[in-house]
Order: sequence, then structure tokens, then C-alpha cells
Amino acid sequence: HRRAWTARGPIGNDVVMELVAQVAGSGKWSMFGNALIVPIGRAPARAVLALRRSGTYQLAEAGMISALAGGVAPTIEKLVVDLRTAFGGAASGRP
Repeated sequence: HRRAWTARGPIGNDVVMELVAQVAGSGKWSMFGNALIVPIGRAPARAVLALRRSGTYQLAEAGMISALAGGVAPTIEKLVVDLRTAFGGAASGRP
């Protein structure tokens, strides 16, 4: 199931949803205007991190953020596995 959320609620923009799905599926980060979308873990990623700011991201910043997201991927994976166990498979869907 594809789901994308912001701090304010679900994302309804189809273009953004497709970009999030592409990033998760490819395992490669992408820039969209002043937003940076980074997969958390290898493809197919279970989650992505989307950051936005007033200016555009530099390549070095994108690389650093991507490395940080990759570093938390094992913790996210463990959380998903633990949720599956706790809820009998309810959290088993991949993006």
C-alpha cells in the first residue's frame, strides 16, 4: 500500500506520491524543486524521508542526508518486523 504523510497529514498530490514511490523503488534519492526525497534503506525501501527548505540542497548535503537515512534503515526494519509480530502481520505491506 502506498501512503505518504507530512507532519500536517496525508499527501494528496499525485506527482509527489509518484516521486516518493520512484525513490522507494529505486533506492536513489531525488530532488524536486527545493525538496529532497531520500530512501531509508535499500530498494525497495519501506520508507522515504522528504525534506523541504527555502533554498535548494547542494549535492554534498544530499549525500550526507542519504548516508544518515541509510544509517537508520536497520532500526526502521527492526521496528517493522516487531510491529508485524505484535499485530500478527498487519504491518506486513511494503510500499
